[in-house]
Amino acid sequence: MKTIKTQQLTRSAILLALLIVFQSLRLIIPIPPFLSIFIIGSLVNTILIIAVLIINIRATLIIGMIAPIVAYLQGFLPMPVFIIPIILGNWTITGIYYVLRSNPVIGIISGAIGKTILLYTTFNFLFSYIVLPENAVRTILFTMSWPQLVTGLFGGFLALAAARKTEKSIK
Repeated sequence: MKTIKTQQLTRSAILLALLIVFQSLRLIIPIPPFLSIFIIGSLVNTILIIAVLIINIRATLIIGMIAPIVAYLQGFLPMPVFIIPIILGNWTITGIYYVLRSNPVIGIISGAIGKTILLYTTFNFLFSYIVLPENAVRTILFTMSWPQLVTGLFGGFLALAAARKTEKSIK
């Protein structure tokens, strides 16, 4: 029993460290913001789905909470209130995938759609109360629209491919 908990803690720490490294790429490598959305977003979603696959849902939800906090601390979220909808988006993709994991493809597609809908509608709602320059609002709403679907799908399928490769190498 203790070995299982130690293994889960170790895997959680490794995935969290990878997530932070992936999010830090935009600080190290001069990636244009448009590309950054797709690269970093896909890698974060990959980590979230891998966490569901190899740890448990509780650890995944914690990792999903930490990701937007790190993004805010790195200066990539303009306001701390934006942390909450992104946490909810991460929980949505992982929660839907977890519930539908018996059919991974449907789980990935449904999770990505759910995350996209949640983020876009939540940010639209927030902007009825938060005043930002129109250009910033347009940019954020764009980021929370179809790019979320793309990064959710790509990250999810990348996670499934990585899981298949890992299973084969362990056997």
